[in-house]
Amino acid sequence: RYVVLDLRDNSGGLLQEAIEVASYFLRDVPIAYERTSTEERALMAMSSSPMIDLPLVVLVNSGSASAAELVAAALQDHRRAVLVGQVTYGKGSVQQVFRLSDGSSAHITTAEWLTPLRHQIAEIGITPDFEVSDEDNNSADEYINAAISILMREESE
Repeated sequence: RYVVLDLRDNSGGLLQEAIEVASYFLRDVPIAYERTSTEERALMAMSSSPMIDLPLVVLVNSGSASAAELVAAALQDHRRAVLVGQVTYGKGSVQQVFRLSDGSSAHITTAEWLTPLRHQIAEIGITPDFEVSDEDNNSADEYINAAISILMREESE
């Protein structure tokens, strides 16, 4: 038994949900750090979630962004999962959105997210442990095949 967590083309979501997802696989460790110009705070895994202790591979690609990158990076940095795919989007910033009277909005970056090992995500992304190329128009099956191959190799060791 094993888990394949597919975060490909997941443009992110809410921070709290990213912490909750990562907390299914990690306990009482930083999921990420949020750094402003004046402080840095740890975003910690919750200890109240049920723990899934199965081998884990996370699929990522250039469409994996924001909160999805936080989950992937936390699992990779804590050596809880192997990442398979492509370098992620690189959206490691925290923005405040201000709605304007004409219906548009202003987005102001107020902080950045760092991985648990304090690597920058913004404009860099997360590099997978094993890359799967899309140059040959690989189907989703190529990612799954790579993940299963890695899991089977680890199981036999």
